[in-house]
Amino acid sequence: MRKILKVVLLLTLVVGLVFGGKSLLDDVSSGRDNDMARELARGGRTTAAPTEAPTEAPTAAPTEAPTAAPTEAPTAAPTEAPTAAPTEAPTAAPTEAPTAAPTEAPTAAPTEAPTAAPTEAPTAAPTEAPTAAPTEAPTPVPTVKPTEVPTPAATQKTRADLTHSDPIVMELLAMDLDVLREYNPEVVGWVFIPDTAIDYPMVQGADNDFYLNHTWMKDENNAGAIFMEAENSLDMSDFNTIIYGHNMRNGAMFSDLNKYQSRSYMADHPYAYVLTDNGVYRYDLYATYKAGVRSITYAMKIQTEKKRMELINFIDNYSQVTMDIAPGVDDHILTLSTCSGVGQPNRRVVIGIFNAEGSCLINPLE
Repeated sequence: MRKILKVVLLLTLVVGLVFGGKSLLDDVSSGRDNDMARELARGGRTTAAPTEAPTEAPTAAPTEAPTAAPTEAPTAAPTEAPTAAPTEAPTAAPTEAPTAAPTEAPTAAPTEAPTAAPTEAPTAAPTEAPTAAPTEAPTPVPTVKPTEVPTPAATQKTRADLTHSDPIVMELLAMDLDVLREYNPEVVGWVFIPDTAIDYPMVQGADNDFYLNHTWMKDENNAGAIFMEAENSLDMSDFNTIIYGHNMRNGAMFSDLNKYQSRSYMADHPYAYVLTDNGVYRYDLYATYKAGVRSITYAMKIQTEKKRMELINFIDNYSQVTMDIAPGVDDHILTLSTCSGVGQPNRRVVIGIFNAEGSCLINPLE
């Protein structure tokens, strides 16, 4: 009998070592992956190989084309045109007219002088006035239409253009989500609660199962990842956006949600921040309770006012801690969900209300 007990104890010890060791390795591996995410997102690329400066190809010295000596065109000697000697026009010698001796003229019988027939003065043929050749109208030079300068389209704002008075918001806006997407394109944001261990990348899968046992880098690990409900919209526009994370024994992931069972702790840790490509969303935490997996807490696509009011009343009725704020049917709420403990069927949830003034977004949340 003692031998059997020894064997059972030995097997129990071996199993404990195996599974305990596996859990410890998962904790270490998960912590390493999450530390890497923080370093990458806050510090940019730190592991990229240095880019070698390109070697500049030697530039051949330009060969100067030989310049032919200019040949001077021969200048023809000017030939002087011969000047003709002027010929003097001969002047005729004047001849003196001889003077005839005067003779007495006989007196002739008077004869009637014949009347000369009048000759019609010739009419000069009219000369036709020359018609001026029409001058061709000049062809107008076409006017060049000025090229219309296109009006640049309005530049789409980015997170880099956003500013806010809250330094936490500004720090989150500066984080680089794209560098994390080089490792996993399903990274959709970051979750942060000041003065807690909750400071993690957030992913969204095709379902709610994969990231229960895979890290944000998709490595298999029982610590899983922080992930958004598969049916939620990435712009946080749903009435209830749900984010899940494990309750780890080493205090990692969403373990700190279990500390929100006192009003004083919630008052000291009142805000949850969610970063997405649209900016930073701040939620004012106001309620916490244990929820069954089939409760209205996890209902999706709550569209009608009646359904929204039903969820609001459910939270109010079951919350262990309540603050001096409460949502309305037109608000947006955030549900942070984790396991309440090993072997516990219910989950611990902490509820927050979207605060527009504490947020900083490219496209405001309607």
